Amino acid sequence: MATPSQKVTTALADVRIEREGSESNPTNSALIVHLEFTATHPQHGVVGTLTAYKIYRADELKGCFHEALSTKSDRLAEFGRTILDNDMNVYSKIIEHEYHRGTGCWGKEMDEGAIVYIESVVVDPSFEQQGIGTALVRDLLSSQSLEIPDIVYCWSSALRADSRDDHRLMDPPVIGFFRKLGFRRVGRTAHFAYSPKASHSSRSIPATKDLDVDLLKFSHRTKGVFTSNYELELNNLLHFAMDPPPISSTEVAEPLDLSVEVLENLYSKSPAIIHAQDERGFTLIYVAVIKGYYDIAKRLLTLGDCRADILSRDNVEDQNAIEALEDIVRAAERGHKDEPLKLLYKLRTATGEKFKCCCEFLVQRRYGCTCGQCLEGWLSPRMSNALRAVASRTANRGRSAAEVDFPTKKAAEIAMLPGGQCIPYTVRSKMNHSAYKGFLGFHRAISDVIASGVQPTMDLIGLELLMNNDPNCPWKVRDLEAFFKRGGKVEHAVNNLVHSAEEWMADEKALDNKHLRLLWARLPRCENDVQFEMVGRLMGLSERAKWGPYDDAEEVERDQSGGGLRPWTALVDGVGSLKRRLTRTATGWPDGPQLNLADVRIECRETDPASKRFVKHIRLNASHPHQGNLGTLEAYKIERTYTLKAHFHEFLDAKSDELAEFGRRILDNDMNVYRKIVDDEYHKGSGRWGDELNEGRIVYVRSVVVNPPFQRQGVGQRLVRELLSPKNVDKSTIVYSWPSHIWAHSREDSRRMDPPIIDFFRKVLSPLLSFGSHPSRSLPASEDQDVDMFKYSHRNGILADDIGAQLRQDYPLQTLMDPPRTMTGVLNGMDGPRAMRPLPPTKGELDAAIEAAYARDSQSIHLQDERGYTPIYVAVIKGHAAVVDKLLSLGDCRADILSRDNIDDQNAIEAQEEIVRSGSPLFKHRALHLLWVLRSAMGEDVGTVYDFSEKRRYGCSCGQCRGGWLSPRMAYLLHGEAQCTFDNAMFTAETIPFDRASDLAFLDGINCIPSDVRARLNLTAYKGFLGVYRAISIVIERGGLPTPDVITTEAVTNRTNWWAVSDVESYLAKGGKAEYAINDLVYSTKEGMADGSLLEMLEEDDNLVALPRCANDLNFRQVGRMMGLAATQEWGPYDGAGEVGRGLFEPSAASRGCFYADSDSSMDEDEGDYGDEGEEDEDEDEDSSDED
Repeated sequence: MATPSQKVTTALADVRIEREGSESNPTNSALIVHLEFTATHPQHGVVGTLTAYKIYRADELKGCFHEALSTKSDRLAEFGRTILDNDMNVYSKIIEHEYHRGTGCWGKEMDEGAIVYIESVVVDPSFEQQGIGTALVRDLLSSQSLEIPDIVYCWSSALRADSRDDHRLMDPPVIGFFRKLGFRRVGRTAHFAYSPKASHSSRSIPATKDLDVDLLKFSHRTKGVFTSNYELELNNLLHFAMDPPPISSTEVAEPLDLSVEVLENLYSKSPAIIHAQDERGFTLIYVAVIKGYYDIAKRLLTLGDCRADILSRDNVEDQNAIEALEDIVRAAERGHKDEPLKLLYKLRTATGEKFKCCCEFLVQRRYGCTCGQCLEGWLSPRMSNALRAVASRTANRGRSAAEVDFPTKKAAEIAMLPGGQCIPYTVRSKMNHSAYKGFLGFHRAISDVIASGVQPTMDLIGLELLMNNDPNCPWKVRDLEAFFKRGGKVEHAVNNLVHSAEEWMADEKALDNKHLRLLWARLPRCENDVQFEMVGRLMGLSERAKWGPYDDAEEVERDQSGGGLRPWTALVDGVGSLKRRLTRTATGWPDGPQLNLADVRIECRETDPASKRFVKHIRLNASHPHQGNLGTLEAYKIERTYTLKAHFHEFLDAKSDELAEFGRRILDNDMNVYRKIVDDEYHKGSGRWGDELNEGRIVYVRSVVVNPPFQRQGVGQRLVRELLSPKNVDKSTIVYSWPSHIWAHSREDSRRMDPPIIDFFRKVLSPLLSFGSHPSRSLPASEDQDVDMFKYSHRNGILADDIGAQLRQDYPLQTLMDPPRTMTGVLNGMDGPRAMRPLPPTKGELDAAIEAAYARDSQSIHLQDERGYTPIYVAVIKGHAAVVDKLLSLGDCRADILSRDNIDDQNAIEAQEEIVRSGSPLFKHRALHLLWVLRSAMGEDVGTVYDFSEKRRYGCSCGQCRGGWLSPRMAYLLHGEAQCTFDNAMFTAETIPFDRASDLAFLDGINCIPSDVRARLNLTAYKGFLGVYRAISIVIERGGLPTPDVITTEAVTNRTNWWAVSDVESYLAKGGKAEYAINDLVYSTKEGMADGSLLEMLEEDDNLVALPRCANDLNFRQVGRMMGLAATQEWGPYDGAGEVGRGLFEPSAASRGCFYADSDSSMDEDEGDYGDEGEEDEDEDEDSSDED
């Protein structure tokens, strides 16, 4: 610091300090506030300033704390990265590690209160050494900006220092200045902190006893430090090769092409080279670790004693190689931790630490475990304890609340019960007492699974529900069925459990209970203690879906952006203002400006077109050079990828209800068109669409909105034609639309508003929807099939009391089973006593009502209600199997069963088929029994109810699945794959010499054999493994079920010359199992379908094409389980260390790595790019969703 030429002496009493608070980023005004204190003198003006930031601990900053700081200043960002993690919690090593904690005066209080960071204290050089800087800091420390829990931080680095020598000269006075004011060093970092709490432990440490750290012993590399890299290359050749420095000169030498062989060659000439430090103090193994040269690091461990180099913290980072690698492991994405973890294992064992084996170490650390006791590496003891405590509390409180006063199935009330807010509205609105008890039963089951010491995955939770035979079991199967039947899922209970545990652990009073506090203190700390999102994902919460809690004030309709539910009050207001505008726009805009379409420009933007998203948002804007924005088209482009199979509807639901409804109506969960749409004589309509709907991309036109002044001038057509141009749509793409006016709120509105939209799409899409000679091209718009979608009315919302009473009078049987929601009923359900709430009818009441109605009029059992529903149809969709039996006993109901004359456009059998498809295999027996009753009543030969249920319980839709789960096409695929693998592998085994056991590692299927078994195999045993493989194809070929016992029996009683029985016996004697061959076969077949290699081979296979399609054709997970791969064991393929890789039952890429890209709403995400049009404007535009 330069000495000022002239000092000006002034009285400190004359200096006034004023505070100014400016918010440099208005969007974060409540989170990060910029503070400025100015010292002024009446004669000399400004003589000093202090600038600081106050950061409030808010949930909005969690997960993006470092990013938020980096938008303010580099010094602030560096402070955040050094002291606090991305969730604003102090790094554990700073307060717990014996070395890094320094004096140990700072602890968990750094996780509380606001964060105040002093950016700078600057005093005019002419007024230095007169207490002005001290006065500025003390004014900050005594101001209203500071409260007891807050912590004030500073960085003891001089602002004007430009070199290491400058810092050595200028930093000590800065450190002394802050220490004098009560600041003490945080750990061993360059940062100091101050607590306003007088009893804080830092206040008891004298300034002379505070820790001094030489932070300038080594130099940092900054651009321009070195004019040539030759000086470094000569001194630290290997360091330079792995980490070349920034050079200011244009004279740059080529770095050494480093390899293990080069390292060994240099070591042979100079062994000391492996222990050398560079100018930063980094040892060679330290550089290899931080730069990812893991092969070099592993070789260094074998060349000499590197323990001192591994443990050395004598460098600019003040950390050793193990700590540096720990940071790398923590930052690595899940699924990419194995390589650094393997090196970490070697480093720690090299320094004398003991572990059972590398496998166990990887399992424990793969998900960030730091305590060594996490179940499967992710469920820590504290997290496990919290989940069990919350599960027990929820189940107990929920059962008590439900028994005392259960609401009358009103979603808003059920949301107030324990866990109710984590049940979606669509499920909540249909729940009864039994269903809610089923929901609570899942909590008990999850708690029991955790208590048993196994990881609480969906499979094991389901197994616990199924296998629990305890007569005192707190859940009943009928309750679980009731919850499932209403759309409930195990995931809803898991979601509530994890969310409630997170809230419970965040509650400061959660551990007020002495017993819990003592138990908690005995459990080890772990970084996974608060990883609730990871725990939820690993317990089975799909990363693609949106989970609760759901707002109990929200109605079922989602906002059109797909970004959540729209509050009912806002929806009512929007409809009211829209109706007023509709009267204004009903006759168009005759005085609106006339456009020349040649001047209209169409801009097409696609969400992150280079990304691997499966569901992308496309937005086309039509604009005019003088009139501005004319209209927009929004669409979704969906890539037909194997990863989406079995999850298709979940992906669509994450975008919007409209898109999800389209998927459920047209395509199944594997993205194949429902067979009835292309095969059923009734549902196929004009019959122009077929299996081509199973190919190519899917484009769904969400909306076409033209601003009212520019309607009926061809803008909408230009937008759609631009979407359908070759640059956006190829020949295999199918474009869909739903020509239903989104602002039609009655049958009359839809009858008036929908026809123009249908005509618009027929006119525009007819020549463009398909390419080439597609059958739809030959169908004129005038001959396309018209369907009266408004013959019957839906029961939407809350009905007036008189309408509800009329419905009960006109349709007594239907309304008894499915009562309409009336205003009085809602009010009674919300505020009235239990006696006023209607209870569901009992079987006796239903029988009496049916008999009474039949006695009055025998045709009443065939009467259709306002929705077109007959009594038997309502009985089916509401699950009243006894009512179906009763109706069938009274008269001929075959016509009623087959009638599709209703708003659903399906008959009772088709409705029940959908119920069966949506249920879990464990709980389908009642639904299948009812389906058997209906089909039997129609005269179909369906066999016994047992045979029928066994064939259908696992989702068979072809009627030919073996055991109900092995479809003809799946059997054909497995048989062919087994034969092909056997032939190729046996040829390799018999023709290529193998001298060592390690040579087996390159043979087919060997990676699905666990490492301990694999190590005992020889060539003879491997041939036995192939014999088991071939036995699978024989069992399938003979029409049997390929289970382990059947396969093993076939393998050891072989009568062919394809393999030797002695080889199989050798394989089994060495620990081999039929399951390993099953694992490899099913996994290989699945992967062949995933990468398209197997699919390409089978496309021209006439034998496969001739086989019936089935919903089980690609259900490899179910086939693996049913063939004997138990859910309680992890299956291969295994890596070289014996660890499980991405196997048959590993979550797909969609659930592991694509959540960030597909679970959000692209509409919301891109809104900022296109401008904020405002909800009111959007509502105004939507009203004409294409009257072009």
